[in-house]
Amino acid sequence: NGTGPTGRLCVPCQDSASKCIDEVLNTECRSSLYLTPSATCEDSCPHQYYPAGTGEVGRSCGTCPENCSLCISAAVCVECQNFKYLTPDSWCEDD
Repeated sequence: NGTGPTGRLCVPCQDSASKCIDEVLNTECRSSLYLTPSATCEDSCPHQYYPAGTGEVGRSCGTCPENCSLCISAAVCVECQNFKYLTPDSWCEDD
């Protein structure tokens, strides 16, 4: 840590991360873990996010479409929120 031209110190990432900004904020995960919106490496994505990627390194969590509380991709919702209805096309609408 340090901000000047001297005195800087490299801090290692957490074991679960292959890249990070500091010891807390990750930018890429390893070991088939997913990078969450809060910059942590987890086994799965949080509610309203879907798992993206299949490699050992670089998996992430994508955002579900608007009004979708559970999805399997950016285009396929499986559960709606905010009083919306799931359409046959896997989208959330008013009616």
